Amino acid sequence: MKVAWLTIAFGIILAIFDSISLSIFKAKAIGLFSKYIGYMMLGFAFSVSFIQAYIFYRSMFYEKLAIMNLVWDLSSDIIVTLIGIIIFTEKLSLIKIGGVGLSMISILLLNIN
Repeated sequence: MKVAWLTIAFGIILAIFDSISLSIFKAKAIGLFSKYIGYMMLGFAFSVSFIQAYIFYRSMFYEKLAIMNLVWDLSSDIIVTLIGIIIFTEKLSLIKIGGVGLSMISILLLNIN
């Protein structure tokens, strides 16, 4: 069995871009930015989304759409969840933590050839 590490790398890179954008959206929504800084940060978050779309396009040369999208989504879910827990001090139940663990297993299973 061989693991498609390039697909996982693309997924993690895309997820990092997600985490940047989503963290900015969350911070803006809860009022961590002043009015003008908040709007500048939103502009930055939207710019990150454009770059992310290009990276996703480039990943299509290496992996199928269905698999790449799943790996990206699952990686993003894991990284954004960690940001929610670490930065925004959100709490998860044991069942939800188990769900995050299953997401990690899913990424591995999706990338075994």
